[in-house]
Parts: sequence; C-alpha cells; structure tokens
Amino acid sequence: MHRYDPFDTEVPTICSNSVRRRTLFFYDNSRQVKVNTPVGQIQGWRDQNAFRFLGIPYAEPPVGDLRFAAPVPKAPFTEIHDATQYGHTCPQTPRSKGIGAQILSWLAQSATEDEACLNLNVYTPSLKGQGPPLPVMLFLHGGGYTNFSGSLIILEPGNLVSRGGVVVVTINYRLGLFGWFENINSWARTAIPGNQALRDQILALQWVQKNIASFGGDPSRVTVFGQSAGAHSIRAFLSAPSTFGLYQRVISESDPLDIPFKTSQDAAKINNYLLTLLGCNSGNLDCARAASTNDILEATVKADQLALDDDIWTTFGLVERPTIDDELIVDDFTALVR
Repeated sequence: MHRYDPFDTEVPTICSNSVRRRTLFFYDNSRQVKVNTPVGQIQGWRDQNAFRFLGIPYAEPPVGDLRFAAPVPKAPFTEIHDATQYGHTCPQTPRSKGIGAQILSWLAQSATEDEACLNLNVYTPSLKGQGPPLPVMLFLHGGGYTNFSGSLIILEPGNLVSRGGVVVVTINYRLGLFGWFENINSWARTAIPGNQALRDQILALQWVQKNIASFGGDPSRVTVFGQSAGAHSIRAFLSAPSTFGLYQRVISESDPLDIPFKTSQDAAKINNYLLTLLGCNSGNLDCARAASTNDILEATVKADQLALDDDIWTTFGLVERPTIDDELIVDDFTALVR
C-alpha cells in the first residue's frame, strides 16, 4: 500500500543543484573539478547535467612529418591539463569564409580550425569512486568526412548523460584528404598507411579503454554510435577485426549503405589529383607536407570534383572514405556480410 502525503507536507530536500544548464548562450565553467587519469591530471568543470572535460588531446598534432601519417598517442601530461574549453576542430573542406565561417565557429562553440585537432570530449554524470562504473557511448560525427566536429552544439550530450546515466565521449578525426591520403603505387603502407581518419577513431577508442574508468565509465561496456559518415565509419569498424576488442555494441544512424569502401587504386587516383593540383610530382611526399593547410583544402575541393567525375559510386558527400587495405579493412562490408 502506498502512502500519500498532503501537498503542504514539508519533506527534506534530497538534492540541490543550483548550477545552470549549459546552453548555446550560457557557458559558465567556473565550477571546476580535477581527475587523475593514466595520462595525467585533467581539469574540467560541471554544469547542471554533467561533468565536462573538453578538448583532451588523444594524439600528437598530425603536423610536419606526422601529416598523413598514422596517429601517434599523446604523451602523458607533465602538468595539469586544462580541459575547460573545446579544442581545435579539424580543417574543413570546403573552408567556409565570411559569415559562413562565423556560423560554423558559433555552432562549434568557438572552436577554431587547425590541424592540431585530434582531441576528444568526455561528459559524465558521476566521477570515479561515486558509484558503480557506467556504460560508455562514443559518438562519431557525420559531415561526409569533410565537415563538422565533436564540439557541435547540435551534438550537445548533456541530457543523454544526465537522464541516460551514461558517459558520453565525442571526438574529432581528420577530414578530407588529411584523413584519407594514400597511394600504394608511391609509398608503402609503413610510411603512409591510409585510412588515417579511421585510425584516429581507433586511437580514440584505445584512449577510452585506458582512461575512461577515471571518469566513472566502464571500458567493458562501450557502444560506438554515429550518424552519416560516422555510421559509415562504424561499418568500417565492423569490417576491421582488429578493432573488435575496443567496443561491445554499435548504433548506426543513416549510413549510406549503397556506397562501398574504396579500392586502393581509387584512393591512389584522387591523391594523384591532389599532388598535381598542389604542384607536386607524383610521390613527392615532402612537397605535400610542406603545402599550407589552405592550399590542401582548396586542392582537395578540385580533386574531389575530378574523382566525382570518375567514380560511379561517389557522391559529393563521400568522395573521401575508407579504403579496403587488406590490413585494417579486410574486405567490403557487403562481401563480409555474405
């Protein structure tokens, strides 16, 4: 039998939270908190819905000799890492200018574009030691492998974290031909492995396995979910047996299933277009690495159009995409399903 008290009955307050909710127009990171992790001490903040740790680098900046290379894990922090602001977003193609750039920056919560963009954000309702470990959800953003980031306000996970009782991780990964640069006719995969964007995502999942317990998460209960290009990436994970131990479940949202992975020869063709447009000889990796970020973005737009004219499977939104390399991705997903 239930007991019902009159409406005017006074009862003790169980929980009081005066912190305002994070919104596009309200951002108060003054309530800060530190956590100790295997990679060092990280300082974040909390709002009404979640503890937030933003812009945590999971890889060294992919610049200089690391441009187009496989991602290198970020070295441990030697000092407290400030994770109260979003990190850089990866360079977008085509690069927006004027009011368009301002709108994208606004939606990305003032995060600016830079190649040093391999960072992630952790949102948790409970920190280590405050209860049983929580399931983890890692989100892969869409954008045709050319746009957007893990800091977009439209991906705000506060309600999911608070009401769902889960730890949410959002990440950035390299976009455009920064993330899908390869040519097996010119370089061995030991030098330029290809599938850099997918390798970024894998390294982020490895970071989660090693560090998420410090944020109250359970590394044995990781769900990868993503939309559009993020869902296409999930299809690549399901085609890459070496990744199976990094997650337990997937949620694929709006994957364009009719667009297969690329062959190595298709990937080589678009990269040859890029090199030519940059004024680099075929195979001249030093020339490509010396080019400015903006020159690569502008050349990528033109190379994409040339590839679009060549490839019956290519759409304007997925010109760059995973390659069947027989190492990471063993075959096209449809073949594996059969």
